[in-house]
Amino acid sequence: MEYFRPKTRGELVDKITEGVPCEVATSVVEFTNMCLAYWLGLDSTSFTVRPSENEGWVVYELDA
Repeated sequence: MEYFRPKTRGELVDKITEGVPCEVATSVVEFTNMCLAYWLGLDSTSFTVRPSENEGWVVYELDA
Protein backbone atom coordinates (compact mmCIF):
# COMPACT_ATOMS: atom_id res chain seq x y z
CA MET A 1 0.00 0.00 0.00
CA GLU A 2 1.16 3.53 -0.72
CA TYR A 3 0.95 6.33 1.83
CA PHE A 4 1.53 10.06 1.72
CA ARG A 5 4.98 10.97 3.07
CA PRO A 6 4.78 14.51 4.48
CA LYS A 7 7.81 16.77 4.29
CA THR A 8 6.99 18.59 7.55
CA ARG A 9 5.11 17.82 10.73
CA GLY A 10 2.68 20.60 9.91
CA GLU A 11 1.94 18.87 6.62
CA LEU A 12 1.48 15.62 8.57
CA VAL A 13 -1.19 17.24 10.74
CA ASP A 14 -2.94 18.74 7.72
CA LYS A 15 -3.06 15.43 5.88
CA ILE A 16 -4.14 13.19 8.76
CA THR A 17 -6.90 15.62 9.71
CA GLU A 18 -8.07 15.32 6.08
CA GLY A 19 -8.19 11.54 6.57
CA VAL A 20 -5.05 10.77 4.57
CA PRO A 21 -2.85 8.06 6.17
CA CYS A 22 0.75 9.26 6.29
CA GLU A 23 4.01 7.37 6.44
CA VAL A 24 6.86 8.66 8.61
CA ALA A 25 10.31 7.18 9.19
CA THR A 26 10.45 5.01 12.29
CA SER A 27 13.60 6.78 13.48
CA VAL A 28 11.71 10.05 14.08
CA VAL A 29 8.51 8.74 15.71
CA GLU A 30 9.33 9.89 19.25
CA PHE A 31 10.18 13.43 18.16
CA THR A 32 7.19 13.56 15.80
CA ASN A 33 4.85 12.52 18.62
CA MET A 34 6.25 15.28 20.84
CA CYS A 35 5.80 17.83 18.05
CA LEU A 36 2.22 16.76 17.41
CA ALA A 37 1.33 16.89 21.11
CA TYR A 38 3.15 20.00 22.28
CA TRP A 39 3.95 22.17 19.30
CA LEU A 40 0.94 21.51 17.10
CA GLY A 41 -1.60 20.80 19.85
CA LEU A 42 -2.76 17.38 18.67
CA ASP A 43 -3.62 15.19 21.66
CA SER A 44 -1.81 11.84 21.57
CA THR A 45 -5.15 10.06 21.95
CA SER A 46 -6.44 11.63 18.72
CA PHE A 47 -4.10 9.74 16.39
CA THR A 48 -2.79 6.21 15.92
CA VAL A 49 0.73 5.18 14.98
CA ARG A 50 1.09 1.68 13.57
CA PRO A 51 3.85 -0.21 11.76
CA SER A 52 3.82 0.17 8.00
CA GLU A 53 4.14 -2.66 5.56
CA ASN A 54 7.25 -0.80 4.36
CA GLU A 55 10.27 -1.59 6.51
CA GLY A 56 11.58 1.38 8.50
CA TRP A 57 8.32 3.31 8.37
CA VAL A 58 5.19 3.82 10.51
CA VAL A 59 1.74 5.05 9.54
CA TYR A 60 -0.04 7.94 11.26
CA GLU A 61 -3.82 8.04 11.10
CA LEU A 62 -6.34 10.27 12.85
CA ASP A 63 -8.70 8.40 15.18
CA ALA A 64 -12.40 8.74 14.48
